[in-house]
Amino acid sequence: MIGSLGYGIYNGFDKILNHDKTIKQVINEEIENIKNFRESIIPNKILKKINEISEEKLGESEKPFDIKIIESIKGLIGGVIGMAMDSIGATAITAINLPDLLLKVIKETIQETKGQPVKKALILSIITIAAALAIPTSTTGGAVYGLYRGTKEGYQNGVLESIKENIKDLEKYHKILRSLTRK
Repeated sequence: MIGSLGYGIYNGFDKILNHDKTIKQVINEEIENIKNFRESIIPNKILKKINEISEEKLGESEKPFDIKIIESIKGLIGGVIGMAMDSIGATAITAINLPDLLLKVIKETIQETKGQPVKKALILSIITIAAALAIPTSTTGGAVYGLYRGTKEGYQNGVLESIKENIKDLEKYHKILRSLTRK
């Protein structure tokens, strides 16, 4: 959509400035381009199938679902904010809790693998790899979860509610990691 808008603005200015056309001529040409765009890009068989699908009757238990523009924009905003909040928040929470979690896991591993040097070395190497991947994984996971949750909540309940839910989720994540270090 943004690309189309940008191209339309550029193309319109180009036609007015470089081809000595009036604004009215350019607007009329672009209206024709828009009318013909659908037929020129999408084959007629596909258009017919889309029209058939859109005209099908719903079953008895099915209900129509309308995609609302304002709610979609709220969902988009909620998703972007949620992605930023959760990726940064999850990364920070993981970074804060990672040292304590590592110490706990390493101590437990050493105690449980006394007399088993091969098993101890293997587990400690896996722990090292997991620790190295913890931060980037929390960033990526937080971003994906925040995008999903923020979009869903933003669409259904608005942007502010979406932000509140993301904050609650980050608090839960922090509590979970803290509880793991205390056990």
